[in-house]
Amino acid sequence: MTRTVIFIKHSIRKVRFLPLVLLILGTISACEQSSQQLLPLEQLEDEKTYKNLEEALEEPENVYKLDLKMKNLTTLPESIGKLKNLQRLNLGGNQLTTLPESIGKLKNLQRLDLFVNKLTTLPESIGKLQNLKGLYLRDNRLSSLPDSITKLKKLIWLNLYNNKLTSLPESFGELKSLEYLELHKNELTTLPESFGELQSLESLKLGSITGGNKLSTLPESIGKLQKLRILRLNRNQLTTLPESFGELKSLQILHLQDNQLTALPETITNLKNLQGLYLGDEQLSNLPETILKWAEENDVEIRR
Repeated sequence: MTRTVIFIKHSIRKVRFLPLVLLILGTISACEQSSQQLLPLEQLEDEKTYKNLEEALEEPENVYKLDLKMKNLTTLPESIGKLKNLQRLNLGGNQLTTLPESIGKLKNLQRLDLFVNKLTTLPESIGKLQNLKGLYLRDNRLSSLPDSITKLKKLIWLNLYNNKLTSLPESFGELKSLEYLELHKNELTTLPESFGELQSLESLKLGSITGGNKLSTLPESIGKLQKLRILRLNRNQLTTLPESFGELKSLQILHLQDNQLTALPETITNLKNLQGLYLGDEQLSNLPETILKWAEENDVEIRR
């Protein structure tokens, strides 16, 4: 009987103590969240831009913008992960070959500039940047991307111009918020079938006058890109275009110069919003009458 009473008293103490524990934990959690809240754009513009990493690490909770471009950096310390409130980080124009795994701790980061470095890989932790909207990686040495990059659900801008990419992750289509994608001057030979799941994509650059890729075909799923307005495919090795091309209802500008195309699909006449069609000399001289008539009737400008 005595043991039972002791057990009951002990249980009552635990029950009384539990709300206090929950209150303390809730307060800590609230403090952590409040210290990591995103600043609205107007307020962010007024914040100080730190230009020295050592100074920034002395007061990490006050750092929202850090500009370390053109500092001749060869490495980035793991301590960069202490800047929990950082929303903009510019590391462009350095000599970086890798990034520390701690980069994934920057949960508030919205823009990350890494252009003109010597990066050959990206850490898997890059996929933890849950608020990232802009990732600029042009002029590096990337030959592949980690699968985790497709976890960047808020990513809108992705610039991978002038790297050494030969393929993209099969799950690339999971970047549902992506609107602007630059992949020209790489070594891509194919695109994943999931590419058609990029439902927000408005501008896709797979080629330009400075260089394209090594694409010989495109996936049929490309016709699912219903918001695509600008498509640059010049300087590739395309021999045909998929029939689904005619489903790109929002397409306004299409560049096809410097490929190996000998014909265009008849479905191209379904592109009711097309304003400019850019072709090579050989393509221009072999256009069927149906396409020429369609272009004239719909005020589509055909140019080199």
